[in-house]
Amino acid sequence: ITFPDSSFTVPTSGGLTAASQWRLTADFTGDINPLINNLVEVSSPLGFGKLGSGMSLDASTGYWTFPGTGYWQISFDHMSDPSVVQGSTISIFTTTDNSTYVEASRAYTNGYYHATSNYTSYLMGVANTTTHKCYFKILWESAAASQTTLGDTNYNETCMTFIKLGDI
Repeated sequence: ITFPDSSFTVPTSGGLTAASQWRLTADFTGDINPLINNLVEVSSPLGFGKLGSGMSLDASTGYWTFPGTGYWQISFDHMSDPSVVQGSTISIFTTTDNSTYVEASRAYTNGYYHATSNYTSYLMGVANTTTHKCYFKILWESAAASQTTLGDTNYNETCMTFIKLGDI
């Protein structure tokens, strides 16, 4: 490619180097803290859910480990089907000491007998992959035992996306 301005050059490196997307594979009812079961890295229907190294989930704690240091965007999409007029809060919790987790991002939605969707995100500087982690929480306003979070094996309903935006 020839450019009229000879001072312009096309970058040969840089850009996104890591991204990982996970989905909930089955519906469940009630509050969850942390969201831990029935989660898989996206691999269908077309394409893939990972660029570079993917995130890892500790199945005993629900805590997520980043594959490398950097600035990461953490996104959480929640699809629900409330059985009554109902609100839900979704949250992303983070830690920098692998012990004390704080609520870093939250979103609230109020459903009226039909499916609703909720989204929140957070930008996290991960300087140490051993101590910098996150987890996800879903809390219903009331009557949690009858409220449904939606998940599916074939497409994203409730899902998490992790994108490394750059190096620290």
